[in-house]
Amino acid sequence: MTTITAGTVEVTIPPWTTSTNLGPLPTTAFPSDCLASLWDFNTPALGMPWTQMTQGCAASTCCPYGNFYTEAWAWMTSYYSPGVCPSQYRSCHGPMPPSALSTAPDETIAFCCPTNYGCPASGFFQYCQSALSTATAVIVVDNILDQKTLSTSTWTLDSDWGYSWQAVYPIQVRTGGCRVDSRSNFEIYADNHKHTEHSFANADLDIGP
Repeated sequence: MTTITAGTVEVTIPPWTTSTNLGPLPTTAFPSDCLASLWDFNTPALGMPWTQMTQGCAASTCCPYGNFYTEAWAWMTSYYSPGVCPSQYRSCHGPMPPSALSTAPDETIAFCCPTNYGCPASGFFQYCQSALSTATAVIVVDNILDQKTLSTSTWTLDSDWGYSWQAVYPIQVRTGGCRVDSRSNFEIYADNHKHTEHSFANADLDIGP
C-alpha cells in the first residue's frame, strides 16, 4: 500500500492484488452521447479527492452490461476476459509499475480508452486523458449511484486557460491465460447479457467448458 499527495490531500493507493473477471466482452457499441457529452455526477472522482466531469464507463448506459464504475479504482480491480475494446475505443498498454497488476501465465492486459483520449500515463494516475477546449454539452445527475438527470448545461473553457484536462476511466480487457471462473464463457455471457442488452457484432468468443 502506497500513499501519494494529490494537491494538499494524501491518497492511499491499494496494492490491487486481486481482480474480478466480469465475463467475456465481444465487440460492442454504446449510445452516441457517451462520448459526445460530459457527465457531472456530483461525486468525487473514483480514487481521488476532487470532483470532475467525465465520460464513458462512469455512466450506466456507457459501460458493458451496465457494470458502471462506482468504487474507487474499479477499472483496476475488474476486467472482461476474453475481451476486445468497444467501438470508438482504442487499445492501450496495461498499467505500468508501480501500478502493475497480477496476471495469469500468458495473459495480456489492455486498457481501452476512447479514441479521442490519450492512453493512461505511467504511474498511479491510470486515467485516459484529453485536452478539451471546445464548448461541450453537460448532463448533470444527482450522484454516481442513482444517476437521475437533474439538468443539462454547456461547459465552456475559462478565458484564462488554453484547455482543460478531462479524464475518463478506462475499461480493462484481458486475453489468454488460464480461466479462473468455473462457468463456461457461454454461461458468463448469458448471465451478463440478460441484465443489460447492448449491440454486439463480430464476436470472437472461445466457447469452451
